[in-house]
Amino acid sequence: MASQTESSLTPTDRSSPSAVSNTNITVLPAPEQCERDLKQEAITIFLSGAIDKGSAIPWQDDVYQRLRSHPCLQQSFLSRPVVLFNPSRSDWDSTWIESPEFQPWHEQVTWELDKLAEADIVAVHLPATSQAPISMMEMSLVLGGGKQRLVVCCADKFWKRGNVEMMAERGHGKLVNNLDAMVTALVGAIQSVSIYKWGKLVSEEKTGK
Repeated sequence: MASQTESSLTPTDRSSPSAVSNTNITVLPAPEQCERDLKQEAITIFLSGAIDKGSAIPWQDDVYQRLRSHPCLQQSFLSRPVVLFNPSRSDWDSTWIESPEFQPWHEQVTWELDKLAEADIVAVHLPATSQAPISMMEMSLVLGGGKQRLVVCCADKFWKRGNVEMMAERGHGKLVNNLDAMVTALVGAIQSVSIYKWGKLVSEEKTGK
């Protein structure tokens, strides 16, 4: 939650943070809101992870691109839209006071907490180069709720790797250590959500099975 130095996203392609849509996958940046119809029909994923003032790898863009090109999520297979909740915002100011009394910061944190609670799936990225305290708190909130599918990409040398392993096991989260495995797990989670919400795999909806 919200310091853009840790939890938020900084896309490398600045043309894509708002209303980016390919093969039914859309990126929704803070503080934008989903249209009601899209919100009801979509499978939603909250992206949580360190950016360390822009020095961390742009994993969020990588995940978006890999999901967009994944064969199981191509337009011909994916009838339900997928929305990636992106905590990044183009007007973020690092001088904002981190206090509930400061309206812009309050708006950001409120958006993150709301979208974290709304998401069907939460993806957490914990690299070895960051302590990622905000992402750890977000993961704890998800585990405490027990209602969402959690996918955690945690580096083997992350400073609290042991704690993450035990938390993921306790909360039945999927724990991986690389982005390839994370994307595979997210595709599986998308399919699971589709079955849970609508009783069908996304590919079955297209074929009418």
